[in-house]
Amino acid sequence: MRCCNPLLYVWAYTHFFAKNHMGKFPDPLRSFPRIPSSRKYAMVWKAKMEGCTENTFTWMCPWFRPSHVLVRCGQFSNLPLMGLRGCIAYSPKLVLRQLGRTQTLPNQEDFDDIFFLYTSGQQSQVDTIREAWKRPLYFGDSELGKPQVTASDDYQKWRNQGEATNMTKMVDQNEQHRIDPLIKKIEILETQI
Repeated sequence: MRCCNPLLYVWAYTHFFAKNHMGKFPDPLRSFPRIPSSRKYAMVWKAKMEGCTENTFTWMCPWFRPSHVLVRCGQFSNLPLMGLRGCIAYSPKLVLRQLGRTQTLPNQEDFDDIFFLYTSGQQSQVDTIREAWKRPLYFGDSELGKPQVTASDDYQKWRNQGEATNMTKMVDQNEQHRIDPLIKKIEILETQI
């Protein structure tokens, strides 16, 4: 999860506080430092998150318009991603709307999970994954339909049923009073370094 935090920060900041810069830079990650910004505290982020609706977000990156989507490789029902310390599954079918397509109801196989940390006992799994990447499967308009950033009715119904059970607790306003002094201490320590 550590590797995802910087990407999540860039995504959230550009969507919430720098919408006028969306799509202006050909390489948003390298251009991100050029976006004028000020420090955002927990209460500002909380207010932005609480005010979110489905229409708050631009589902598709303006600089990314794929004609074909890599959906699986080899015998795997998803994409096994190999990193420095292990392997984890990624299923593009779960994020079709972000790829400019109609988000459909996921199948159970879309949730099939591969996750392991590298040990000497996983060499055969690593070899299987390497071989699978030699056989990628792409879907285009014939399998996914014409590009359209939306969600099917079945998906909307499934998503709404799951929302009530998957709600997360946001930071309470009372907790913010405890956080602010800590942030000030950190800022003081940063200036002393």
